[in-house]
Amino acid sequence: MSDKCPFREGCYIIEEAYIVPAGRVDLGVPLYDATLTVEPDPSGRLITHGAGLVSNVAVISLLEDYDRLDIIMKMGQGFCFHLKNPIIQGGKVFSDKVKSRIRFIPQDSFDQIEDEIFNRWVTSLRIVNGKDENGNGDFTGRHRDQDNTPHPACLCEKPDSEAQP
Repeated sequence: MSDKCPFREGCYIIEEAYIVPAGRVDLGVPLYDATLTVEPDPSGRLITHGAGLVSNVAVISLLEDYDRLDIIMKMGQGFCFHLKNPIIQGGKVFSDKVKSRIRFIPQDSFDQIEDEIFNRWVTSLRIVNGKDENGNGDFTGRHRDQDNTPHPACLCEKPDSEAQP
């Protein structure tokens, strides 16, 4: 578990996040309605974990081709992060039409990245939906419009002012 989280105790809205293959940022699975929580464990040490909605079929599709997954996320301007090799726990919903809640726990690193780098990575992402009947990857295409804004389906509610990182 990572002790490097730069936030104090609280629950934070993640504006935009993607599960990506480790070391690659050209494929990704969007994480919707995501939050990051920092809270004390029974011994008083702060622990970090997050949750969000995801297409399990798409995550499984990534895992068929890649052993390790990372998460890239944006929590507001100036607060973009690359979580390397987080523990990802998900349910057993295997329909491509259903999103289910997953939980993730940072473990290797919680690296801050520049907004420009995050935006460049997300602009180049091909979004994974899962595999088609022939076993080929199924992609929805790029996840940002040409003006570099996220598609409306990816926008979360704006956080309260006290929830800002």
